[in-house]
Parts: sequence; structure tokens; C-alpha cells
Amino acid sequence: MRKINEYMRGDELLFVETLEDVIGNDQFNYILGAYEKSISKQNLVGMVEYKSFQDVIYIDMITVHKNFKRMGIGLAMIEELIRIYNYENIRWSLTTDEGEFLRKAIVRKYE
Repeated sequence: MRKINEYMRGDELLFVETLEDVIGNDQFNYILGAYEKSISKQNLVGMVEYKSFQDVIYIDMITVHKNFKRMGIGLAMIEELIRIYNYENIRWSLTTDEGEFLRKAIVRKYE
């Protein structure tokens, strides 16, 4: 695991992007973690596991801590991926009902 990016979104969310694995010359596996930043500590509140293969981003899993659901964390993480990689380069894997609700919200916003 190697941290490749770290940046703030507003005053409360810190994003940390890490490279988790490289498979061959074409596939790179990443995690984008979202941390609630307070004065004394950083708490992981959500993460997105995704991979890059031939310039396309595939979202594998989105997780948000149960105490932080319905607060826009999942949306913020996906929007951060869109900012980094552009909307047209992102594909979704299978989704849960909650994930499908988020995917549809993103599609409505960007298409």
C-alpha cells in the first residue's frame, strides 16, 4: 500500500488515495478513504475501492460507516473520483440498493 494523494474537501473531509496493488502492466487497484478531520484525530468514515484498467476506472465497492450514512459521504467520494478521472471514464460494478440509489443520483447530475 502506497499513499499517492492526500487533500482536503472543505473543512471536514480529508481524502487519502492509496495504490493497493498492480496487476501486470495495465491494472492498478486503489482505495480512496474519506476521513472526518477533527483537531485531535482523523476517523475513517468511508472508502471506495476501485481499479484502473486501460484508462477506465471501475468502482468495485463503496462503504460508509453506519454512523455517517445519508450525510453525503458516498456522493463526496464519487465526486472526488469524477474530479480526478472525469465522469466519462468511470464505470460501476454491481451495486446494492443503496449503491444503485447513489449511482442514479450521479447519472442524473452528470448526464
